[in-house]
Amino acid sequence: MTWTDTVSLTPAPLLTAFTPDSLLSYTHYLEDFNTATDSVDSFTLTFQLYDDGDWAYEQAFAGTLFGEAQIESLGSLTVAVAALWGDFYVGGSTLTVNGQRKSVPEPGTLALFGAALLGFGLMRRKRESV
Repeated sequence: MTWTDTVSLTPAPLLTAFTPDSLLSYTHYLEDFNTATDSVDSFTLTFQLYDDGDWAYEQAFAGTLFGEAQIESLGSLTVAVAALWGDFYVGGSTLTVNGQRKSVPEPGTLALFGAALLGFGLMRRKRESV
């Protein structure tokens, strides 16, 4: 199973190194991801960064800490983008999660299984008393 979430930042914020505006943080929320039944096999995070071309050399750092664990426990992923040198615009990012959805037994199936166990127990008790 695959879950995808895209965050588009409009207007794209400008990140500039060595200023208070050098760090940007936001969260991806996965619709239809159930933390009780779904598991993460892998995920990719793709950023849209735009440069205004005013520097010859610019450097950014983007990522997340404990990404897989955060997705499995919360169904969301908080990311951070930092300007280490120069300046650039952040257009957003796309999170793609590949994983598995575990099936959960229906209540009716559990009730039928419980009734069968009860029946076996009663049959055994009846045989022992004869």
